[in-house]
Amino acid sequence: MIHRFWNRDKKNKLSDTQVLSVIIGEVVTEKSFLLSQNKNQKVFRVAFWANKIQIKQALKDIFKIDAVSVNTLVVKGKARRFKGRKGITGAYKKAIVRFSDGQILNQSFNIGEI
Repeated sequence: MIHRFWNRDKKNKLSDTQVLSVIIGEVVTEKSFLLSQNKNQKVFRVAFWANKIQIKQALKDIFKIDAVSVNTLVVKGKARRFKGRKGITGAYKKAIVRFSDGQILNQSFNIGEI
């Protein structure tokens, strides 16, 4: 049986439009702020279809910075009420990216600048 990720490294590279659509934005919370200050990590909101290799490649193409590691997780939607009606917030995927000590991402991520 062939594992479904057997050719992960041999996949075609992403096009320019796909690279720009991988990273949606930067997550700004207290925890992400502390990670950026103390552990040289940044937290990004990414596309659902993107895997760790594609996220790493997109960061290298956009910011010209090599990532040491990429950890991903899916944040599930929560049940909410608005004016008496039940609803659910949208689920999204986020990536925690660790950079090497010499490389720092000082600029804030703004989708309009790209």
